[in-house]
Amino acid sequence: MNVKAFEQVATIAARSGGEVLKRRFREKTPLQIEAKGIHDYVTEVDREAEAAVLQEIRSNFPDHGIISEEDSPNAAREGLRWVVDPLDGTTNFIHGVQPFCVSVALEDDDGPLASAIYDPYHVEMFRAARGEGAFVNDEKIACSPISQADGALLATGFPFRELSRLDQYLKA
Repeated sequence: MNVKAFEQVATIAARSGGEVLKRRFREKTPLQIEAKGIHDYVTEVDREAEAAVLQEIRSNFPDHGIISEEDSPNAAREGLRWVVDPLDGTTNFIHGVQPFCVSVALEDDDGPLASAIYDPYHVEMFRAARGEGAFVNDEKIACSPISQADGALLATGFPFRELSRLDQYLKA
């Protein structure tokens, strides 16, 4: 199993989806937006980016499974399978703000094998392969060596779909 080849396809697929996002970001024509649930949206851009990603994956690995947010969210979860979010950050995209990205990963029964997350707005490709490390563009990245919370930078978010604990989040 060549994890570098998987990483390369993940990278190419993520960049293909990212080109769709880049082209469609802040277009003058209104987006077609559907609500899948509370604060959970899908647009024609999600579907167009997904088609670009899936075409790349299927042309290289036609026998692999695919779990994709819009095309096949409940696909088989055994063996080699690609996990795709073609527009991670749809709500931001709808409102014309960043960040948003394309997320593509290949996993097996032991976990992630290779992945790529592409931010087309900032032209940043985050990629990793099992046993090979992680990179942003061509620069190796690593976890912070800081081990104590008082010296660390902490980032958090608020739940946006299920708001029953919002008061607790705000208090914290």
